[in-house]
Amino acid sequence: MTITEKTAHLKGLIEGLSLDSDKKETKVINAIIDILDDIALDLADVQEEQAVMADYIDELDYDLGEVEEVLLEEDEEDEDEDLLEAECPTCKETFYFEADTDPENIVCPFCGGHFTCICQCDDEDADCQLCVNTKEDDAQN
Repeated sequence: MTITEKTAHLKGLIEGLSLDSDKKETKVINAIIDILDDIALDLADVQEEQAVMADYIDELDYDLGEVEEVLLEEDEEDEDEDLLEAECPTCKETFYFEADTDPENIVCPFCGGHFTCICQCDDEDADCQLCVNTKEDDAQN
């Protein structure tokens, strides 16, 4: 039973008692039942609105999840294509820098130290920007 149904049932039980409607106690009981009935109706409205809002929030959450997926995929693609990883020889912090940065003049964002970033990639066929720069430098020398 819902609260509205329980309130209606209680109202019926009180009417079945055949109380004297002129007594103060009966008037108080009837006033309490009327208040309970109003509260039950208001609560039913709130529950209905809450269910609608819950459905709406679920839809928003699903849509936001799809947007996040697309954005994260784009960010991962951008990071893979545009950034290279380096470890500062001074402070040993790992950081990323843009692929078009001169590897001969890397500046650590943590300690401000300047160093040359030489690729330690074992794969000569790797699509590593630093290997490409190193090969070009070797070819020019």
